[in-house]
Amino acid sequence: MKQFLFFCILFCSSMLMLGQEEQSGFQPFNTQGDNLIHVATADFDGVGVKDYVVAMTVEGKVIAFQRPDLITDPSADMRLWEYSDLPSMGIRIFADNVFDHSPGDEVILPGTDGHLRILSASGELLMDKAVSTGALYTAAVAKDGSGQIVIVTGGVDGSIYFLNTVGLQLAKVSPKTKKTNGVSGVIRHVAAGDFNGDGTDEIMSFVNNRAFSGNCFFDINPDFRKFFPINSSLVYPVTFSAARFQFRNLP
Repeated sequence: MKQFLFFCILFCSSMLMLGQEEQSGFQPFNTQGDNLIHVATADFDGVGVKDYVVAMTVEGKVIAFQRPDLITDPSADMRLWEYSDLPSMGIRIFADNVFDHSPGDEVILPGTDGHLRILSASGELLMDKAVSTGALYTAAVAKDGSGQIVIVTGGVDGSIYFLNTVGLQLAKVSPKTKKTNGVSGVIRHVAAGDFNGDGTDEIMSFVNNRAFSGNCFFDINPDFRKFFPINSSLVYPVTFSAARFQFRNLP
């Protein structure tokens, strides 16, 4: 009986130690009292790995944190920088490489005031562009085959805006819907990707068909290469409806 009890204690101790080792891979870090609502990963040092964390608080403050592998004391203040000159909490926060002259990823902030702001890897304001009269919900960075960068954003006005890296609006498009005025509902999200494999990004948008109501669908918008003096190819929009995908060509 004593041997059985000894083995039970040994087994439980081993399981406890194993559980502690497994949990050591996840370590919570101190935000110094800030209530975070959005987070993104970023390559702030330009090494090709998104190993930093940048976050937004409910008060609308942007905070960049040190790389986790450089944090030895989880309770210490590991904030690299803060940026607080924003009108309110944003809907999302993004990090991507926008400017060649600025090392590392930039932080892209679609604002509730219709402005698109971009911060450097060190928290410096690089761009503050008034884009829309309504709140912006989302943003993405797209590239053509030559590496030319286009910044894409959208929000409550139902339009998708294409900007170059100096903030000049290249185009404004609205995904096709069944609405009589031809304007889509809220642009919930945009994503850039080479969906047809031709070496140039297209833009996929997640759209509300009727303002803030349901009837959501995905749409791959026209190839943004048409905004530059090079040839454009056909694009195949993907419409999501009733849990199935429908493929059709643009006219």
